[in-house]
Amino acid sequence: MMEFAAAADDAASVDEVVALFVDDAVFDMGGELHQGTSAIARYLQGARDAGFAGPAAGTRHIVTNCLVTVESNETASGQSEWMLIRSAADEAFPIVLSAGRYRDRYRRVDGVWRIAHRAVEY
Repeated sequence: MMEFAAAADDAASVDEVVALFVDDAVFDMGGELHQGTSAIARYLQGARDAGFAGPAAGTRHIVTNCLVTVESNETASGQSEWMLIRSAADEAFPIVLSAGRYRDRYRRVDGVWRIAHRAVEY
């Protein structure tokens, strides 16, 4: 789930990314809270419109060191490390734009695991 969410942000539509979240999810971008899938979609679309994310941005999320703990049949938590890189034809090597940690809480809804809370730490 963690890796797919990052990859989806790079290559998928906003709707496909938002489908990974429960309806009342919280997306915490370093203290900037976006609650509910409509607010999360607005935030993600804004990042794409500004050229910071999405297929046209030329960026990629690299997610590593994923650890998930299943707490019950319906809940789990996880954390992972991430880097946002840019690789352009005129650059010899990819450039790390930012890095940090995801801290997630997951909830199983109708048999499908979804993100209930994602905190992005820089």
